[in-house]
Amino acid sequence: MTPPSPRAGPRSRFIRTAGFTLVEMLVSLAIFALLSLAGIAVLRFAVDSQAATGARAARIAQIERANALMAADFAQLVGRIARDHRGDARQGAFLGVDPGLSTTPPSGPRVLPPETDREGRPVRRRNVAPTLGTAPPRERLVFQFVRRGWENYDDSPRASLQFVQYSIIDGRLERRARPMVDGAPMGPAQILLDEVEALQVQFRAGERWIGSFQSTPNANLPPAIRVAFVLRGFADPISQIFLTSAAQT
Repeated sequence: MTPPSPRAGPRSRFIRTAGFTLVEMLVSLAIFALLSLAGIAVLRFAVDSQAATGARAARIAQIERANALMAADFAQLVGRIARDHRGDARQGAFLGVDPGLSTTPPSGPRVLPPETDREGRPVRRRNVAPTLGTAPPRERLVFQFVRRGWENYDDSPRASLQFVQYSIIDGRLERRARPMVDGAPMGPAQILLDEVEALQVQFRAGERWIGSFQSTPNANLPPAIRVAFVLRGFADPISQIFLTSAAQT
């Protein structure tokens, strides 16, 4: 048998023991790291998008709930005068005030056209302080009324009428109600909207819209209420017109 060539032995041993060099390993690790970073970036983008979509959907659901509750309240307005803890009726059955809330000085961009007098000049009104209820001093009253149709599922000793108060405080639109129409303290606040940057309301009176409405002793009610608000994160104001029980008669 012919002995192996002396040149073939070292070459064959070199081929059997060949592997990756240090440079090749470093390049491979660098490529793997770049692919991992790209995958993490895509995954984080997907998670952030899902979180943003969920937050936006929750925000829209909050707006829908607030609109539905206001629509139910205004559709059940009743000309019932509520009394305070002393038994005094200091106002009519309905009080509504445009809070003129805006974070842009001096009065901010109006999301509704201003109230005008008969000559077409804008009318400025101050926010009327609440005469009933227990509103904190920093609170701006928006609505105050009595509604019917309060369901009594647990057969509590109360009427189906409910005294309701809407107010804006620290950028939140809150709703409070009394367990009894007359003399009872206000219940806990229900936050309808938060991060409210502007809120304006108008009331239908005859052929025009006005910025405040207080019912007369004969307990007349506004037939329609227009509410517009600007929320943080929304570029355009959200406006809606609610028909009241006075428009249904």
